[in-house]
Amino acid sequence: TAEKQLRTYRYQPKTNETFKDIANKFGVDEDQLFYANSAKTPNRNIAQGLILTIPGKDTELRPEERFVRPTSSNLSTIRYDEKTNTLLVRGRGRKVTLKDIRDNGGGEYLEEVAPKVWYAKATIFLYYGVTLELDKREVEWFKLESNKNRFVMLRSLSGDIIINGVKITSWDEDSNDYDKELKDGRSFIMAKDNSRMDIYNSELAYLGYATSPDLAVSPYGVSWKLAKDKLKKVLLTGEVINNKFHHNYFGAFTFGATGMTWRGNEFYENIVYGLDPHDDSNGFLVENNTLYGNGSHGIIFSKRCMYNTIRNNYSYNNKLHGIMLHEKSDFNIIENNILEGNTSGVALFASSNNIIRNNTIKNNRYGVRANVSSNNNAIQNNYISGSKLYGVYFYDKANSNLIRENTLERNDVAIYVRSDANMESIQK
Repeated sequence: TAEKQLRTYRYQPKTNETFKDIANKFGVDEDQLFYANSAKTPNRNIAQGLILTIPGKDTELRPEERFVRPTSSNLSTIRYDEKTNTLLVRGRGRKVTLKDIRDNGGGEYLEEVAPKVWYAKATIFLYYGVTLELDKREVEWFKLESNKNRFVMLRSLSGDIIINGVKITSWDEDSNDYDKELKDGRSFIMAKDNSRMDIYNSELAYLGYATSPDLAVSPYGVSWKLAKDKLKKVLLTGEVINNKFHHNYFGAFTFGATGMTWRGNEFYENIVYGLDPHDDSNGFLVENNTLYGNGSHGIIFSKRCMYNTIRNNYSYNNKLHGIMLHEKSDFNIIENNILEGNTSGVALFASSNNIIRNNTIKNNRYGVRANVSSNNNAIQNNYISGSKLYGVYFYDKANSNLIRENTLERNDVAIYVRSDANMESIQK
């Protein structure tokens, strides 16, 4: 499989460090480093305490001038927009907390209702270059108003959201419970465009609902979303470590994100997917996560998702597939996972040049399934057992795939090939 260094890293600069200093330290291009962080570093100024994104060495951003523009002011301002029930937070390079927002114009719409329990009655919208810190030292549970009449959101547009040790949910005051009715919409979190959203040791639950063609947002629950015209112009990324995502519409969703790390999380009982990196989500490391009881796939990478590594995860008892690569999701590695009790352990749909190796795949309907011209994939050194139908199943022009040195036991049929050009590639 081809490899590219796209994974990003989180870095807090030392006092007086410059872009040149940091670029030299990490061996990356200075301009690419700036482009990755341009929203929050006006005039290339790095504010003290700011978190920077170190782009992968193979990242190639080509921003338009408007994405790296200078600024006349980076003072923090908070304004309430009555029409949209939104607190708009501005200030490139500035960090704010819930207390800052409350004390500087947001007090009517944001309150601490009990010690470290905060309730938002208006959407919080972080604009260009603002960083919101949600930390357990200030907030342990952040409730977003969500009921039959209206719901509020936490959103950024080229702003950062850093969450550590916080529970974030929808909340219906009338029922004194989470909002469990999706038909009238529900609170969600979304970081958009040149944003970084990091989440650590937190719980994100009862968020999101299905989208519709008229929506300009991704309301699925917890989302990283890049506008299509920003692809390869700005960088959207984050670290997501040791969290619980449950009872969301999608556990978590990305669109056009690059180089994210997903480690040690639980995704369970979400309405559709557990983890859904979508269009052009590339260079991810997805490791040591547990995914179960989701209404569709545990993990799905869909539409041109490339150079991702999916390893050491446990995906079980999901209604559809344990791990799926969908529609031109090529050059990925799926290794050392345990996949059981799903429809397919691994499913490949129109995806090629992937490596599926050293996985334990047991008690699924299909062990590894590939179709729709999924070609040149390597299925090797896997333990595949207890498949109700086929251990390995190739069909619908899934050709030129390699099956090598797998152990297949107690499957109804070990290997079933219904495509044209695979038989010579089956090796003992």
